[in-house]
Amino acid sequence: MWPRLFKRSQPTGAGGAASRDWGPQLEQARAHYQNGQLAESTAICRVILGKQPDHADSLMLLAEILTRQNDVAEAIEIYSRAIESQSDNAVAFYKRGNLLKDCGQLEVAVASSDQAVTVYPGYSYAF
Repeated sequence: MWPRLFKRSQPTGAGGAASRDWGPQLEQARAHYQNGQLAESTAICRVILGKQPDHADSLMLLAEILTRQNDVAEAIEIYSRAIESQSDNAVAFYKRGNLLKDCGQLEVAVASSDQAVTVYPGYSYAF
């Protein structure tokens, strides 16, 4: 769905201890997304994020869904949470930058896209 330019989120809980593996649920959410079942995909992402608010892969998928539903403000917020969760996530910086540009926030959009290139210098989409 999006290029893997960042490390997959590692499930961690309090104190860095491993928490639940959300792989099967996340794959189900992706399948729903690919089949156009956005409500089902959203519900799964929100369950995961209710248990693990910093789960980067769920944040990314939810932001994609929100973008597709034209909920730009929440998509920007979710991409920002993904960046907080995973500061080397070039895709989140890039996609957030595009949404900010579409909203007319050009200065912030350029900064976000620049950050995508900073964390992943070969990321040509951000140029």
